[in-house]
Amino acid sequence: AVFMTLFIIIFVVFNFKALVNWIKDILRFGKNDIIFVMKFPLEFLGFPVKMPPQTKFNGGEKGNSIITPTCVILLVISGYIMWFPSLFAPGLVRIAYPIHDIAMVLSTFMVCMHGYLGSFHPGSGESFWGMWKGTVRADWAKHHHAIWYEETYGEKKAE
Repeated sequence: AVFMTLFIIIFVVFNFKALVNWIKDILRFGKNDIIFVMKFPLEFLGFPVKMPPQTKFNGGEKGNSIITPTCVILLVISGYIMWFPSLFAPGLVRIAYPIHDIAMVLSTFMVCMHGYLGSFHPGSGESFWGMWKGTVRADWAKHHHAIWYEETYGEKKAE
């Protein structure tokens, strides 16, 4: 709990601008993101699917970026309540246990899916190296994140 709390504080304090930009990106959830999330299970199972153009983060990445930090915050808060039960109302302590359990199960699922999709899923090899090196091929970025690619490198930026 202490480590998670320190990690959150360090991330917010030392990377505030990146945090704000990340939040802006993940909250840009539109029709294409909903279509992506609806079609992705078919792609995941290997069916050929035409996906809608995406921004810097696709609909699934945005969902992961919302669910995982929410689970971490719930884990930290409920963990402190369980750790120091005498400081809190008994009803709050009782509700902290199922909240902690649900957040842990959900975050474990999200971490496993993130690990698989980022490392082993056939269409994600470029993503893995992007996380490792910090860059991806331009043609891959244009195909998987067309809206972001156009906003960042399109004709508008060339002028």
